[in-house]
Amino acid sequence: MKGRYSKGSFLNLLLKKSIIPVLVAIMAHCLIYGAFVKYKMPFFHSNDSLLYLELKNELNQIDMSTGFDTDRINNLFKLYYPNGWDYGHTGLEKTALIIDCDTKEILVSNDFTLPENELLREYKSNSESYLNRINQIERICDPAFGNLEEKSIIGYNNYNLSDVFYIGGRGVRLMTVMRVRFYSYFLKYFLPVDIVLVVCAIAAAFVLAFQKNTKNIQDDYRRSIINSLSHDLKTPLTIISGSAESLKENVNPEKREFYENAIIENVRYTESIINDAFELSRTEKGVLKPVFEKNEISEIIREVCKKYEYLLSEKGISINISGTAVLKCDRRLFSQMLENIISNAVKYSDQSGTVDISLNRNCITVSNTFSGRIDTDIKKLTEPFTRGTEERSGRNGSGLGLAIAKNIADIHRYKICIDVKDKRFLVKIDF
Repeated sequence: MKGRYSKGSFLNLLLKKSIIPVLVAIMAHCLIYGAFVKYKMPFFHSNDSLLYLELKNELNQIDMSTGFDTDRINNLFKLYYPNGWDYGHTGLEKTALIIDCDTKEILVSNDFTLPENELLREYKSNSESYLNRINQIERICDPAFGNLEEKSIIGYNNYNLSDVFYIGGRGVRLMTVMRVRFYSYFLKYFLPVDIVLVVCAIAAAFVLAFQKNTKNIQDDYRRSIINSLSHDLKTPLTIISGSAESLKENVNPEKREFYENAIIENVRYTESIINDAFELSRTEKGVLKPVFEKNEISEIIREVCKKYEYLLSEKGISINISGTAVLKCDRRLFSQMLENIISNAVKYSDQSGTVDISLNRNCITVSNTFSGRIDTDIKKLTEPFTRGTEERSGRNGSGLGLAIAKNIADIHRYKICIDVKDKRFLVKIDF
């Protein structure tokens, strides 16, 4: 049902409902990032410092007087990369090297094969930057135990520089460097989390917007029903009130019968509208609990047609039933749906016309001769209080029959299609 709530209004709702989920996603991102900076970074730093001390102790145990055994010292550097420590994290890089105290020359480094050891390659390829870094550490740090941390929004560097010890009479220092590349770490670990947060925020916004939009449409639908019901009840109630006032004035006996009949007729019409509105509400709310059993549909159709034998005879209408079908359905509800459709066909069929009902395993088709016109969009005829023409807005019906039939079809997960073709009004129920 088209109301005030269109595609544009849904997009507006989506934008409004996305504010809170997006803010929650941003807060979650900030909390995760803050936890990383507060807990993970100190964890990296602590592990690196412990490994540095372990490597330094191992180097101090070497007989320094024998000279420089590069292979032996190089193997000791592997202590800086034990399994189970920090190495292996994307964005986390380390290097360990021994430098000459005077020339700042790299005497030995962890140049054994290690994956992604870009840090050492950078130091070897850019000697000027390397020397500046060493000089900076020596100026700032305690000579006995040097440590320098550099933090920025895109990276974090931690340097450990040992005191001077001698190998074969040569003064050297041990230096370890740990670097965290935030952008690499972000791409590997934070980006998937952020994608999940964004998807969850969008999904939550869609759910909230859909729920609100559905509620708006339902409210709009209820208002439309109430307005239509009020409009349809106003006329008969006015007639009843006017007739009652006329009777109260002691009109002559000839007019008394006229007013009495008018009251009775309009009371019955009002009652039919109220009953149909109640039935429509009952089928819409989903409070019905249908009992699905196998039923011979042709039997149900014949039972319904018997109710209209008098009207068929009065209008000279012939009814033809062909085919057979066995369906699993709620017999009472299905019978009510067919009664609404067939009664609609009988009431609005041309004088001396025909009503044809055909069944097969896929559908039921009810058609009747119809030489009138349809002023309303045919697709809207299943909406409550919608009538095809002014001619059909009299006392023949409440305009709820096809709407109730559609609701019952929806309960059974069937589809109702309406068409006017070759001067015949067709209602098709697809299984």
